[in-house]
Amino acid sequence: MPFDGVLSNLIAQELDKELAGARIDKIHMPEKDEILIALRNQKGNCKLLISANSNSPRIHLTTQKKDNPNSPPMFCMLLRKYMVGGRILSIKSYGFDRVVIIEFESSNELGDKSIKKLNVEIMGKHSNIILLNSDDKIIDCMYHVDSSISSKREVMPARSYEWPPSQDKVSPAQFDSHKALEFFRIAEGKTDKVILDMVQGFSPILSKEVCYRANLTNREMIESLADTQLLILLTELKKMVEEILKPELYPAVYSNDYHCIRLLHMNEPVLMDSINNALDYFYNKKLFDDKLKQAQSSLLKIVSNNQDRCVKKLSLQEKSISEAKDFDENRKTGELLTSNIHQIAAGQKLIEVSDFYSEDNKTIVIPLDENLSPQKNAQKYFKIYSKQKKTFEQASAQANETRMELEYLGSIELSIEQARTVEEVGEIKQELTSQGYISTSKRKGAKAEEIYSGPNEYLSTDGFTIYSGKNNRQNDLLTIKSSKPDDFWFHTQKIPGSHVIIKTSGKQVPDRTLEEAAMISAFNSRARNSAKVPVDYTSVRNVKKPPGSKPGMVIYDKFKTIIVTPEEAFIRKLEVGRK
Repeated sequence: MPFDGVLSNLIAQELDKELAGARIDKIHMPEKDEILIALRNQKGNCKLLISANSNSPRIHLTTQKKDNPNSPPMFCMLLRKYMVGGRILSIKSYGFDRVVIIEFESSNELGDKSIKKLNVEIMGKHSNIILLNSDDKIIDCMYHVDSSISSKREVMPARSYEWPPSQDKVSPAQFDSHKALEFFRIAEGKTDKVILDMVQGFSPILSKEVCYRANLTNREMIESLADTQLLILLTELKKMVEEILKPELYPAVYSNDYHCIRLLHMNEPVLMDSINNALDYFYNKKLFDDKLKQAQSSLLKIVSNNQDRCVKKLSLQEKSISEAKDFDENRKTGELLTSNIHQIAAGQKLIEVSDFYSEDNKTIVIPLDENLSPQKNAQKYFKIYSKQKKTFEQASAQANETRMELEYLGSIELSIEQARTVEEVGEIKQELTSQGYISTSKRKGAKAEEIYSGPNEYLSTDGFTIYSGKNNRQNDLLTIKSSKPDDFWFHTQKIPGSHVIIKTSGKQVPDRTLEEAAMISAFNSRARNSAKVPVDYTSVRNVKKPPGSKPGMVIYDKFKTIIVTPEEAFIRKLEVGRK
């Protein structure tokens, strides 16, 4: 994530305006590497989140709610001792390094006031949160770093605080175009890496942005650039430095990134009104997405294991079917032996008879057991016939059930993959539990809390309401329970997908609405990213649910088929109150 020196500098300025003078009410550590400070100022209450997590170190105001551990960590207790009841004096950054300094005033047990600092080092796996006294001595820190960990810089209690090592880069505040051009002309390597190594506070994302603005691809070696290209690169770098020093802030969240400098090489930004709000939005969304992925992953594993089980079971069943498929030949053989039983002598090993089942009445040879009588030889073939027939019928029925289970599991898999919220995944989990795929530890008779998120709702161009089930349970409720006989039902042809219903209200449905409903059906199916998807549709009166069938499974007749290509942007416009 691009929490670089530039962002650190600008968010420190924003936090200073917001929080200077704020009172420190409470301090919590909801995570082992995260601090949440409750503050109160003239505008009201707010929360400052400080994280030293190696994957997402940061500092910003947040609306996020988290549960706190029953027993606060020692570092949390220490911060409460020195900070709670204090007042923030200022928040600033250490130049354009990724260090934010919170200076605060607090009183000790005797009421004596003193000034201390909380230094937040936002440096990836080396991130730390360090409490300093008025003499810049370390009181304590989140992570202790002794000589066995780092020979260059120790971070330990009672030691004098040392700033992170300088990287000999040029601060944006001291940027000189002539020196930068000279640096470009003697530098070697990829252009974006050269910029990264030259300017303090830059991250790879800002270096790539400069190259993009200079019409470079990031892959060019700087020594291969012509003078005109170097001048253009210098011009764009100078413009970005000016944006940083006199920021017209552009807080925005992109698909996997965020920043407060306009990033033209990134697509579809979500614009925010402050850096703090951009960070809070991004990490709240990330937390939401992570929880959703975790919930999905858990259920997908269950579905995958059951699919593997079904595939193995189906393989054995098909093998049994293959081995027993010629069962009727043994019946014919038994009947041929019975018809020619007078020709079989005791101890005979085979007999040649005329096959009256064949069109040309050809002669065939039938093996015999010399230790059995003619009658028992015929009975042996009838017994084999009876056993194979039973095996064939049972295996065929079982294989059909297994194929239906695989189809059902495929529909479950699709529902999980297309779920948008943890609640929707929870609804699918309820279905899997009710079908016996997930065991429950609840006492017998106890009812689990029901989750029902409701189907997706759309409004067609012609004003007709269209519903699409999010899972099999919703599909059943939508089709069997809540729809009327003259409503229209849609489903992708032989492709796992949602049940889609047009509520006709007794009106004639235009072709345009039928096509839009078919597109919605295709989009909410396994064929979401395909073209020319066949979608069947019929009146709800022609859709039936077989007794004992699994959720979402129906049969239908008297249908028509529409071929459509789903267009996500168009379908999203039709969606009502997207959840």
